[in-house]
Amino acid sequence: MRLGLEQQKLAVDPQKTKEATVGEQAEQQAAGGLTFFRDGAVTVGVLLLAFAAVDDITTDDATAFPLEYSILVVCVVWLLFLGWNLLRSRHRFLGGMSVLAAGGSVWGQRAIGRGIVPDLWPVVVITGAYLWFWTLSLTLLWWGWRSHQRGA
Repeated sequence: MRLGLEQQKLAVDPQKTKEATVGEQAEQQAAGGLTFFRDGAVTVGVLLLAFAAVDDITTDDATAFPLEYSILVVCVVWLLFLGWNLLRSRHRFLGGMSVLAAGGSVWGQRAIGRGIVPDLWPVVVITGAYLWFWTLSLTLLWWGWRSHQRGA
């Protein structure tokens, strides 16, 4: 007599199910570690690009900086995406701080430019956001490396 699909699921050996669950967890952990490492590496690149763009805006004699501001927009989009992904993966503090730091840097961007003497708060917010994302990227790289070492 053939068992129905639901009866077949109930007839599965619990030991095999437990082993499969442990294997699936190991695969998910390895994939999560790879994601952390990738996100950390991309964030390092984004931070270096953002620094180069801000440096060019503040030290160059040009009158317009469309490329540099476009780079900054792409950087903020990535940082917001990173914060959103951290929120979705239940890293609420890291994700919330990342979204807040990215939003603060957009607010403080008005203080960037050649010949502009900025107020203190925009400079503090932008510097804090920049340091936050460096800390976050190094944390993500470390989590990814640690997860890879556990899986190896």
